[in-house]
Amino acid sequence: MIVRVPRGERCPDGCTGVHSYTSDGIRWCWQGADAAREAIDVELPTAPPPAAVAARYEGDEDFWLAWTRLEVVAKLTDTPMLTLVARGDLGRPAPSDIAVEHLFLDGAVVALGRRTT
Repeated sequence: MIVRVPRGERCPDGCTGVHSYTSDGIRWCWQGADAAREAIDVELPTAPPPAAVAARYEGDEDFWLAWTRLEVVAKLTDTPMLTLVARGDLGRPAPSDIAVEHLFLDGAVVALGRRTT
């Protein structure tokens, strides 16, 4: 279950530390997720993408779908996001051992990533 937690409030019971934060200050908690094998990233599609990255993004896919997928890959591989972007990974599929699904909740783009091996 994905839960929105307003700024200053505590996560509900069942929170395992798998979070993402949006620019409006909301913490998104993936309740019950395994922090060693699962990750979440949430972005507001109404927010402008980072200008320097967006200027170089040439993918056909929506920017925020590509970005959130890469964010969960970064979290699950312990690789800095800027390293992955510099390598040209933005817009590429996730590695074969990471499954990513997208949801659209409360006007936000949500990527859920899971290690499959």
